[in-house]
Amino acid sequence: MAGRVTIQDIADSLGISRNTVSKAINNSPGLAEDTRAKILQRAAEMGYKQFSYLSQMSPDLLSPVQPGAPSGAGTAQETAGREIAFFTAGFLFGSHFAITMLDQFQLELSKWGYTLTMHRISQEELQALRLPVTFSRRRTSGIICAELFQMDYAQMLMELELPLLFADSPVGLSRLPFRADRLMMDNRQCIRSFVAHMVENGKRQFGFIGHVRHCQSFFERYLALQEALLLQELTLSPALCITGTFQEKEYPSGEEYRSYLKGQLAALDHLPDVFLCANDFVAMDTLLVLRQLGLSVPEDVMLCGFDDSPESRFISPSLTTVRIHSKDMGTCALQMLLSRINNPDIAPRTLYVSTDLIYRESAPL
Repeated sequence: MAGRVTIQDIADSLGISRNTVSKAINNSPGLAEDTRAKILQRAAEMGYKQFSYLSQMSPDLLSPVQPGAPSGAGTAQETAGREIAFFTAGFLFGSHFAITMLDQFQLELSKWGYTLTMHRISQEELQALRLPVTFSRRRTSGIICAELFQMDYAQMLMELELPLLFADSPVGLSRLPFRADRLMMDNRQCIRSFVAHMVENGKRQFGFIGHVRHCQSFFERYLALQEALLLQELTLSPALCITGTFQEKEYPSGEEYRSYLKGQLAALDHLPDVFLCANDFVAMDTLLVLRQLGLSVPEDVMLCGFDDSPESRFISPSLTTVRIHSKDMGTCALQMLLSRINNPDIAPRTLYVSTDLIYRESAPL
């Protein structure tokens, strides 16, 4: 067949619905195994992209797989697959919100008969747009991504036509032909409330610290600060914002980022009344660097973070922040991905989970 083979092409050739073909290819439950085998065979024969490698292998691999019978390509049960793949390119340490989210996701996932496989995407794989060698397309029913913010790689994953969920996402992902769901935390309302309270207490100048193109959430928090100030008839001065990163690295070390931050803060003509930081770890780096520069929080400048990490409660001064409901996000992630597996043709969705503003010593109530 000339051109790129689509799910609709396979459906038309068999005289069945696109939804049925999608269920077979995406290993969704609720489909008779003989129907699934027939669809997968036709997909391989037509050169559908997920099976294009078969054309370079034995023709025997194109013969129908009989339920319960072993073969070089695996049994029909193996083809059906009950795995959810978790992809990340970042460093998920114990305080990262995604750890709690993922724990809740996995806890509830097991009740539905699925298992979770973990895949750390290397820099080489990111650059080559290559799936990790530990990933099995055959066994996978869906993919959830966290700390995976490279646009090209996200686009490649969307082209797999597997049920796909991003917990946070690359900046501007929705500008692409969008074939995935997104789960986000509410990045706006608490920032509005925080700014309104600060203005009521006489604060007029605000700054932002954080790499705004690191991820969609950082970008939204930067825009939320601008929006909140406009509602107070104020503007955000770019001169009071530190929105880059060390040598444009996606994941600089703590030492590298603090060195960058120190140079940027030292170069400011003056400090704002308040810095909103992209997350708690940026805020804690800022607090440390301000101390190195002989400045105090909240006396010289107030700080607000985002995430409510455990560390934010125990540092001195304790950090005003925005609490993410990570367990609720885990439950929502499961519901979104399972609904996508069962209904692959529903329109792409973005869900925001509410957050709470927590006042502490770095910007007191």
